[in-house]
Amino acid sequence: MRYKFIDRAARDIVVGTAILLIQGRVRVVDASSFLMMHLRESDDPQVEDALRFFVAVDSDMMDLSAETLPYMTKSLAEETIRRIDKLEMSCREQAHQAAAKFIAIFDNEELAKRVARILNEAWDPAGVSNLPSGRGFYDEYVSEIRELLRVEATERELVDHLLRIEDGTLKFPIDRPRALNVARLLIESAAEFRLRPSANLG
Repeated sequence: MRYKFIDRAARDIVVGTAILLIQGRVRVVDASSFLMMHLRESDDPQVEDALRFFVAVDSDMMDLSAETLPYMTKSLAEETIRRIDKLEMSCREQAHQAAAKFIAIFDNEELAKRVARILNEAWDPAGVSNLPSGRGFYDEYVSEIRELLRVEATERELVDHLLRIEDGTLKFPIDRPRALNVARLLIESAAEFRLRPSANLG
């Protein structure tokens, strides 16, 4: 993998926080702490670019707190609150733009649909893609595969992941040539998205 893999729980928290921020249900200063906590070790330039704004907000927030911490009288506390509110209002639009980038990076619906289609049409180890009951059968594997594509997993890493699902989860005989073909299709699809920044950045 070229970049560090972010586990599903952390990705869900990041996307959920970004959505709440855009909806106005969480403050920018609070969202900044959550996002930094879960993404501070990411080495993906796209993630770093979106996170940079929240790092600045968090730094400004720490400056405000440190400034008044030794002298937390009522008047100073009220002044701190006013300054935090001012910071909140001044950066909300930029925060929404950065949050939208996180959603596009970790919850790209168009890429997810492509991954799902490839799994159904080219992989389908259970042989259910043509059955009415087979619709969405492989959806639970889409999120992890999409993340593997984001971190630019190698062809071999994708093949190994698919074979682990076939053997360990679905309990079907493994088919390495089929998995290799699917891995190549997935990588080809992800490469197309990297060539179209709008698909990644929203």
